[in-house]
Amino acid sequence: MDFIAWCRERHDVALITLTRNDRLRQAISFSRALQSDQWTARHDAKRKPEYDFHQIARCLFLIGRSYSCSLSLHV
Repeated sequence: MDFIAWCRERHDVALITLTRNDRLRQAISFSRALQSDQWTARHDAKRKPEYDFHQIARCLFLIGRSYSCSLSLHV
């Protein structure tokens, strides 16, 4: 059993799903954050991000999987 299912069985919890309409831009943003370690605008980048098609594609795939997973949780 996964952690979310375990929590839902034992506690009164509500799940909130945030989505973004432009998943490609989300993937690019995710890729840049991974490379630069800059997760918010309030923090300085530790490294300069570079264009990486394969990493953006992996990020897009992960984002798609996370949306599929979160939709399956809404029962």
